Amino acid sequence: MSKLEANVSLFIITFFGVVQLVFLARVPGSVSYFAFLCVTNLIGFLMSLAFFFQELSRLDFSQVKQSMVLSTELVVFNIFLLLGVPGTGPAMADALLSTDFVFISIIAFLLHRQIPDRGSRYGIALVLLGLFFMTDANITELLNWNVLYLIVSEIAFAVYIITTGRYSASSNPAIIAMGQMFFCFVFSLVLWVGEAFLYGAPLSLPASAEFWGSVIYVSFFIRGLYGIVQVYAQKYVTPLNTSLIFATEIVMAMAVSLLLTRLFGTEPERITWLRAVGGVLIMAGVLLSEGLTGSTGGAANKKAVRRSPKRYWLYTLPLAAFFGGAGCLLEGPQMAGLYGLLGFLAGILVTVLLEGVLCLIPLPDDAVFCLEAGGQSLEDANEILETTARKCFLPFKRVMEVQSCIEEISIRIFGVLPDTKINTRIRFGEAVSVWLSCSGRKYNPLRIEKGEDELDSAGLKIIRHRALRASFGYRNGENRIHVVV
Repeated sequence: MSKLEANVSLFIITFFGVVQLVFLARVPGSVSYFAFLCVTNLIGFLMSLAFFFQELSRLDFSQVKQSMVLSTELVVFNIFLLLGVPGTGPAMADALLSTDFVFISIIAFLLHRQIPDRGSRYGIALVLLGLFFMTDANITELLNWNVLYLIVSEIAFAVYIITTGRYSASSNPAIIAMGQMFFCFVFSLVLWVGEAFLYGAPLSLPASAEFWGSVIYVSFFIRGLYGIVQVYAQKYVTPLNTSLIFATEIVMAMAVSLLLTRLFGTEPERITWLRAVGGVLIMAGVLLSEGLTGSTGGAANKKAVRRSPKRYWLYTLPLAAFFGGAGCLLEGPQMAGLYGLLGFLAGILVTVLLEGVLCLIPLPDDAVFCLEAGGQSLEDANEILETTARKCFLPFKRVMEVQSCIEEISIRIFGVLPDTKINTRIRFGEAVSVWLSCSGRKYNPLRIEKGEDELDSAGLKIIRHRALRASFGYRNGENRIHVVV
């Protein structure tokens, strides 16, 4: 997954989150919130397990601990969300639930003295101003305990996003996503049983089609797909930019309100000029804070920014005209301009998504070199890799992962076959594919030998966790290793 695709994926699952609100509204009020969390996390875990069952062979205790930490943060977020939403107005609640990027910046500064760059600071200011407008500039609703609960829930979610970004860099994303769903199921079950014991509520679920339809949607698209995509995507997107993308959920909800109303018969989103302007400011802030148009970095970043205005006009103007015409027909001429502005917002979203598909960078030819024990070949190989990676604007973090993979495997091979030569070929694409081959007796460097020292095998364990796939073969006196990072 490239950084562009990671950003596109985060925008798509944000849209899934918008549609989720329709299904959550269909859950009867008599159903325990913890019961709903319990059932949806269980089904989401089982669905993910069916797709990623083979990944369990890479499971270790560190990933179990990471899953428990993430699920604890999610449960804290959900508990305070449950306490805060009922006593807060919808507009204020939506705005508060989009402010985790502020807490991410504060936490990053307090823990690591990380200060956002200038573009991110301007973007944060624009998004905050937009969220203020989305509440119709009503600050009186801030003066109650429910707002405090929502702020605590957002702090918990900010910590969750930061933790996810840290864990996804060194662990198997599929295992982390499945693990957090499993432990969320366990914790929710305990809370559900505790709630039933304290308040005498029945441990039963309704049999209505609407309830189970909501369960299936949330289980598959939110617990399963949303959770897995987020963990994968955060390998390539910073926590701050992830949270800013999630902040567009309030804009998407307003932009597609008319469509959702027609499809599901829901109450239409309240739309005013002030909220529409707030939506424009939010989208501008997200794009300014290294949105999709700036996700590739370097020269490609500047080139994409220069091309993007034409594409904005290409998609935004027709959509603005379409929405304006629909608003005029459905709501009257006085609403044509307002719905036209919503069409402009939708056009920005479409352009951002298409930028991830259309602004592709030509990939270089395969990098080919030979490694020898005790020489300068490894240093020369790293230089070749870095030079080639710069041509396709590969993130430095990915370069380091590939270099670590090659170094670890070559050290293991030369430890057993000191006189061999390792022919290496690297192909760049959505993932980086590394082929290594060497002559000699059969030796699989990807296998941890019985009795091998923990320190000697630590690097290999990291590779096995990070790799998308790793395979070994032996044919005609040649060892062949293939690793995809």
